[in-house]
This record gives sequence, structure tokens and C-alpha cells, in this order.
Amino acid sequence: MGISRKKKIGFIGFGTVASEFSRGFDRSGLLEVWAYDKILEDPLEKGKMQKRAAELNVKLVGDIGSLIEGCEIVLSTVTVDAAIEVAKQSASFLGKQNTYVDLNSTSPGTKREIAHIVEKTGANFVEGAILGAIGSYGLRVPIMVCGEEVEEFQNLMGQVGMDLTYVGKAIGKACTIKMLRSVFAKGVEALLVEMLQGAVRHDVENYVMENICKYMDGSSFFSIANNWLTTHAVHAERRFWEMEQVIETLREIGVEPIMATATKEKLKVSIDLRLKEFFQGREPKDYHQVIAAIEAKTSS
Repeated sequence: MGISRKKKIGFIGFGTVASEFSRGFDRSGLLEVWAYDKILEDPLEKGKMQKRAAELNVKLVGDIGSLIEGCEIVLSTVTVDAAIEVAKQSASFLGKQNTYVDLNSTSPGTKREIAHIVEKTGANFVEGAILGAIGSYGLRVPIMVCGEEVEEFQNLMGQVGMDLTYVGKAIGKACTIKMLRSVFAKGVEALLVEMLQGAVRHDVENYVMENICKYMDGSSFFSIANNWLTTHAVHAERRFWEMEQVIETLREIGVEPIMATATKEKLKVSIDLRLKEFFQGREPKDYHQVIAAIEAKTSS
């Protein structure tokens, strides 16, 4: 599908996400970019934003109404706590000519609430969930999208150079993927902080970090993850007692074992579910079997 003229696309919230995307949009030559941000009401910050907008060839407007009336596509890239309020403010100006895309990192329930607000205006609602660091990927950051009518928006953004993956019509699915992914990503981040703080205080930082990197680089992550989960089924109790010693090790040098304690508690859940007995002391071949067993036991 070709683009015969530049489409006008507007950002509500002109922070890091909007700035990085605007840079890519401008380079594509396919979009005319507008933006509104409440910071424009702050005389001390207004000049900095105007300078950044000029560098990115972005047209700043003074209010949400002007932005929506001028742009066919509206991208909400505000702080999480402002996402619903911005949708409510936008609703007075939205119509069937608009596509409203919420890219904020909110819960599934919040996304559905925003969708309800937007869809009552007749506008097309698209849920977006950004999976990755904008600073690392720029315009090519992976984004999951949901909605009743996503195809036209997805095609346009694909021509611009964005990486959008459609995951279904049901609003909330995209951000569910993001939130659950964050259990791992943010959890590992917190684990690294706790581990390395302890390693530094014990003067073994380099040994610990090098050993872990060697282990992680030795196989595909899928292989490592599958091994962790299948062995978890029969070795949770042994690991539980090992974590007792880990907790003691951290406490000896004054590091609060928050993540280690949480790990011990999670292992205790699997012990109480008697996974080892369920699998008759033998490691299953596939992690799906382990999660299915946990689900069956917890749901019953």
C-alpha cells in the first residue's frame, strides 16, 4: 500500500519515546509529526522542548484539542499515572477519523478502561506495548499491538520502519505480554543488584560475574531455561535449603536478602505442591510439563 501524502501523526507526551520515534518518522519522509506536552505550560522547560522539537522537525501545539483535530493518528506516550486522564481529555475531540494508540506501560485492566473511553467516541483504538529499551532499538523497538482494526496502522508503521507484531483483537493482551515479560527482565535486574552487592563485599565480584557469564554464554537461553524448570520439579527442596545458606551469606555482610528470600519462598510453594512425587522423582523432558503440573495443582 503506497502513501500518496504525508499523514499527520501526533504525540501526546513528548518525552523519550516520542523523541526517538519522531527522529525515525522524520527520516522516513512519510509522516508529518506533531506533539503536545503539558511541560509546554512550564516557562522554565518550554524552551528546551521547543529546541528538541525543532531539531526533530516536530510541530508543537498548545493543547490536546489542536493536536487531535490536526492529526489522523494520535499516540499516547505519557507517564503511566496520566494515561487514563489523557484519554478522557482526548475523548472530547476524537472521532471516527482518528486512530488513538496507547503505548503506555499500564496493566491490562487500565488498557481496557482507556479503550472503552476512546471507542465511545467512534475513534479506532489500538493497544501497543513496547518490549525493549528505546535507547537501544530506537524506531525498531519491538511493539506488540492489539485491537479490532489494526491492519492499516500496522502497515503504515511498517513502511516507516517500525517493528509491530499483531497479537489479537482482545484489548489487554499486548500489555499482558509486556507485564509478564517484566517479571523476568526486572526480576533478573534486581537479582543482579543483590548478587553483585554481596560479591563486592566478599571481594569475589570478578569470579562470580565471569562464572555466570561463561555459564549463560555456553548454551541457548531456551536450553538453560528448560533445564532450570525441568530440574526444578524434582530438586526444589534441595535448592530451598541452599537458599537458606545464601540468605545467611548475604546477611553476614549486611546485604538485605530480599530476592534470595523471595526465591526461597517460591521454592517452598513447589515443595508444598509435592512436584517431586508427582513426577515420581524423575525430571520431565519439557518445561511445559512442569508449568502444567503447577497449574493443575494450584487450580484444584
